[in-house]
Amino acid sequence: MPRNQLIQIRRDTTANWTNTNPIPAEGELCLDTNTGYLKVGDGSSNYVDLPIFTHGASITEAIGIEWDTSSTSPTLKRIDINGNERSTVDATYFDNHSIWGNIKRCTINPAIGLPVYGTNARGDGLDLTGASGNVMVKIPKFYVKFSTDGTYHRWWISPVALAGFELHPAFLQRGGTEAELFVSAYEAAGFLDGATFKLTSATGLQPVTGDVSYPNLPNSGRLYIMDAGTYANNIGTGYGIMNIWTWSAIRLLVLTELGTLNSQAALGRGIVDLALGTGYAGLLTGALSADTNVATNGSGMGTGTNGATPVVWRGIENIWGNTLSFVIGVTFFDTVHWVLKPDGTGVVAAPLTTGNYVESASVPPNTTSGYISRVFVDSALKYMMLGSAVAGSSSTYACDLYTVRETSATGTHGQCSGAWGAGDGAGINYQRSAIYGHLSRQVGARIEFLKR
Repeated sequence: MPRNQLIQIRRDTTANWTNTNPIPAEGELCLDTNTGYLKVGDGSSNYVDLPIFTHGASITEAIGIEWDTSSTSPTLKRIDINGNERSTVDATYFDNHSIWGNIKRCTINPAIGLPVYGTNARGDGLDLTGASGNVMVKIPKFYVKFSTDGTYHRWWISPVALAGFELHPAFLQRGGTEAELFVSAYEAAGFLDGATFKLTSATGLQPVTGDVSYPNLPNSGRLYIMDAGTYANNIGTGYGIMNIWTWSAIRLLVLTELGTLNSQAALGRGIVDLALGTGYAGLLTGALSADTNVATNGSGMGTGTNGATPVVWRGIENIWGNTLSFVIGVTFFDTVHWVLKPDGTGVVAAPLTTGNYVESASVPPNTTSGYISRVFVDSALKYMMLGSAVAGSSSTYACDLYTVRETSATGTHGQCSGAWGAGDGAGINYQRSAIYGHLSRQVGARIEFLKR
């Protein structure tokens, strides 16, 4: 091939590209030798303003949200890698995205450990009864970045490790080494496997909760967070109840897709307007055709009245509403938070023990319940969006409740989502703290699985 027909690439280090910041010629290929990022000149833009391309995905798949905390509006601005507003994002964008588009239902037989997928994200073609294994939802691996500037908080998600991004800590917990994690499609039910009580995820079952009669549940119907953790661990290696990092990863995905902190207004109220009743007064999993009435991407509602029917987000049913879920891996004190170590070296336990957590000096709003208006953004908590102030309402700021159940010298644990009588307070941002011996007919668990 003649030399004048060869493709020539201009190469330099990250530091040199940034410092010189040239205007590459139209069509000129510019390679960052430190990151492997490739840019293509347009003849008018400086290097730092050009879009990035990298192996496996374009920089255009990196998307973020910006929350202006000085405004009462729950609307989130979707932004590109440079913080500029993205105006072309719609439902098909997320359905075709390499992260959101690959969040899908599957079944996993714990004895085998391999996921079996249906014909779409909703799980068509799968046996959802549990006969083929637990019904789970795959969350593909992604990278995150956070920045704050005055009243503006920004979170980004990327399918690849761009400059300034880090692997979301959710994918490092429980010895996880694979390119995905799995959460149960349904609130956990329970069953006796020989002499061992285990949690399971399947349609048509009553979620296991405390302070209520439940078949074969040990300890006279007791379900503390520690018990739920044990029953999930009993499924097998890599299993447990949803930890704080998994919950934070799901919340960030949901909020980015919805573009608002008001999740009930965007997707549906969820099962939150039922009478409190007595005993277990929620619905069974898969109720009101929630398995089939949603779109093929796995999102929507069951049949019936909004507020009395399940919401489903990309295969995860009752992501808020029906029952609260324990969140393991975070301990609230009057003056600090303990959070499961983000690098994956901490042991997931309730309560957390020395050597297995990082400490944030941010003070939880332990004495006041109310609607979340601010979140902590220090280095330990920046991806968690834990409530720091409660001056909002059901239609302003984060729109969901932070409920203080008790305080304790030994700390309290987290719960999320809101139960069948939570009303306007429920949603993806709902947070609750309670003592480790807390028992409630409205509180259960959700299973997670990280492959090793």
